[in-house]
Amino acid sequence: MRLMSLTYLLLFVSLCAFSSARGASGGAVVELTNGDRLTGKVVSRTDEQVVIEHAVLGRVTLPAARVKAVVADDVTGAKTAPAESDTAEAKPDAPAEKPTPVVVDKTDAAKPASGVKPASGVKSEAGGAESTSEPSVITQLMKDWDSKLEVGINGAGGDTDSQTIYLRLATQRQKGRDRWTMDGQYYLGRSNSETTRNQAHARATRDWLQEDSPWFLFVRGEYKYDDFRAWEHRVSAYGGAGYTLIDDQKIELSARAGLGGTYEFGDINDWTPEALFGGSIAKWNINDRQTLAGELTYYPSLDDASDYRVLGKVWWQYKLNWLDGLSLKVGAEDEYDATPDKGDERHDFKYYAAMVLEF
Repeated sequence: MRLMSLTYLLLFVSLCAFSSARGASGGAVVELTNGDRLTGKVVSRTDEQVVIEHAVLGRVTLPAARVKAVVADDVTGAKTAPAESDTAEAKPDAPAEKPTPVVVDKTDAAKPASGVKPASGVKSEAGGAESTSEPSVITQLMKDWDSKLEVGINGAGGDTDSQTIYLRLATQRQKGRDRWTMDGQYYLGRSNSETTRNQAHARATRDWLQEDSPWFLFVRGEYKYDDFRAWEHRVSAYGGAGYTLIDDQKIELSARAGLGGTYEFGDINDWTPEALFGGSIAKWNINDRQTLAGELTYYPSLDDASDYRVLGKVWWQYKLNWLDGLSLKVGAEDEYDATPDKGDERHDFKYYAAMVLEF
């Protein structure tokens, strides 16, 4: 019980700190052409650049060509119109009007936020100086990636003292016709000071989308660790083709088929050539807050038709309205092995409830 109380306290403090940081960033939202968004106070806006005051990055100067839209409260309290490019697209026959820059005190504008250093790789107008340092390695690696962190902690006290920890980190990027999807998850279960589950699973998929075609090519690599299986380590690789059946705002559905194999090592060493069927997420966006999704993958052995594995997942996610980017997720998954090793169960079933933070 002490572990549960401490865990909930840490989660509560982390969420409060994150909420405060988000709330302190200001009321202006600048959307870039690559889909990224920055929130802060609009300092000035011209045909060449948009300058905002960010709570963490300090004074940030953005080229106007990189700005898709600006939705902000100006000094009079009126909403700033969308970027000039959006206006021109909405009314191609009418000339786009130049936005009126926000007038500010130049003395105050030259001062960065107190205690905040300008971000590396962006311009600083203080004294006309300009920062020339390069963005950090992490910033460059995570650019254009949509990521989410899932954390689930469950416990029970009494006659049986048990705790279960579920962690998952997933990220995705699509640039042109190149799409990457990567995720890793970890389960740890303990009961009366005894470890009952210790598993890790990582997967990376690269898709080559075809122009004006629902077909695509893919390669996928997987690694799984299970402390309670005879094989202990499992490495798999596949390649093949996929087809997008439905892709709209309501439903996403695609299918894959490929060839590859799995190598298991630990207490035993075994290589199995396999095929892959399915392996794509089916998603239904019920409304702007709720999503129901699932995944079904069939791995038949190419040597023996009676030797196969089936992996099934299903989950429901609900976006919370009291903190942007935070959701509640409930799900379950099961992996069925038709020919398990001696001492192993056919089914490996898990369920979880987690908080999801998108960033």
